[in-house]
Amino acid sequence: MNKGKEFFGDGTPIVNFVDVFHNRGLISRALGGRVQLTPKEISNYEVKKGDLFFTRTSETIEEIGYPSVMLDNPHNTVFSGFVLRGRCVEESDPLENIFKKYVFFTDTFRQEMMKKSSMTTRALTSGTALKSMLFRFPVSRVEQRKIGELITKLDSLIALYQRKPDYQKWRY
Repeated sequence: MNKGKEFFGDGTPIVNFVDVFHNRGLISRALGGRVQLTPKEISNYEVKKGDLFFTRTSETIEEIGYPSVMLDNPHNTVFSGFVLRGRCVEESDPLENIFKKYVFFTDTFRQEMMKKSSMTTRALTSGTALKSMLFRFPVSRVEQRKIGELITKLDSLIALYQRKPDYQKWRY
């Protein structure tokens, strides 16, 4: 979904490149972008809980196809033409959303993404390339959930320890 710049700033929430590039999981209320759309456009580019998004282009091949997953139930939310949307084609999605936050960011999948994307002046991937990418995952949804929860806790701990304390220097 691409629109002229005059359509942006208010209206329907939109998942954009920056949202996907910087977040492994998306929450609809945290989306900052807005765009004016017709009801048909909203229907055509609708975002649902569990949808995967991948960055379509990048300056470098190493940063192509960064993934993110919609974690809640967005209302009248769409996605930008600068990202690709992936959605399970099966009636029942075999992956837990908390697990999706990480399985498409593993070294193995990142290598697959780089191998099946192209590089000219910019790196580029496509829906056709995404459809051909393979990955492994535990069949057990309970195991997926536990893995996702553990990595989420580790991410939180790492973020906590990376914050620099704000100390003031005093002499006595």
